Amino acid sequence: MRNSRFEFGCHAQTLSRIERHLGDAGQVLIYLNRRGYAPIVMCHECGWQALCRHCDARLTLHQSVHGLLCHHCGYSQSVPAGCPECGHDEIKHYGIGTEQLEQGLSRRYPDFPVVRIDRDVIASREALKSRLQQLQSGEPCILIGTQMIAKGHDYPMITLSVVLDADQALFSASYRASERLAQTLYQVSGRAGRGDRAGEAVVQTRFPEHPLMQALLEKDYRAVADDLLQERSSFGFPPYARVVMFRADAVELKAALSLLDQIRQLLAAAARFDALDCVGPMPALMTRRIGRYRAQLCLISRDFQALRSVLSEAMPVIAGLPTSARVSWSIDVDAYDL
Repeated sequence: MRNSRFEFGCHAQTLSRIERHLGDAGQVLIYLNRRGYAPIVMCHECGWQALCRHCDARLTLHQSVHGLLCHHCGYSQSVPAGCPECGHDEIKHYGIGTEQLEQGLSRRYPDFPVVRIDRDVIASREALKSRLQQLQSGEPCILIGTQMIAKGHDYPMITLSVVLDADQALFSASYRASERLAQTLYQVSGRAGRGDRAGEAVVQTRFPEHPLMQALLEKDYRAVADDLLQERSSFGFPPYARVVMFRADAVELKAALSLLDQIRQLLAAAARFDALDCVGPMPALMTRRIGRYRAQLCLISRDFQALRSVLSEAMPVIAGLPTSARVSWSIDVDAYDL
């Protein structure tokens, strides 16, 4: 997608393929894991951005309700008429969500139904079933949505699967991001060609030369998984190490860090603590969420017995630390995310 024109998130080649498959009486599935109309609302003059009052997150524009919503805490506000910072009268939105994608495709292909499936329009199992009835007819249509459409649906007339903006995971802070991207791409691409007709999968990226993108293009899932496992082994990440995460949240970040510092000192007093890697205390990746500040302390070790020994020795004392509405903590053994 570098140095290329695209409409509502779709490259010209993607649109050409969509038109070809619809013209051949096929159904098209388009995956975009971002609901709403646009993920960024900002002033182009001073750089002001619409941010949540309770979370370290941007507000997403939802044009259907003409409002800005936080997808983490549910906070909402109306779209300001002008910039709250500099007073400029033109606020712009950037990026694309499933709502904007639906509108764009409906305008471009008025003769074909466009079915959107995400949490904004699906509130129950019955609502999902109703939306999917159009695909059961076998008539040409376009299905767009988020993770809700990535797996579990078997419609033999889907002949084209498209993944928009696959690059989100390439530069994520999570060590599991590559694993999730690989799983998603194989799941979404596997929706096409399940019937008698051959299927095609299109992945849009600005980094086609990225090693993971090349591996997904040239190898099967087992080979990609083996590469990821080798990488995990080199860095000492699960499943070749065990992870224990202590998490704290409080009305002030200082209080959360202070509590985790107490936990670290109690862990450090254990006999085999030196056999572990201890990271933190430090603020969580999204430090403020739903009005509270979050911090974490991570223990990582290839020596499972040493980790168990330290926890067995320290946890009886740690469990006695006081908690309150102002500050609390939890322990996550074999944490899925660091």
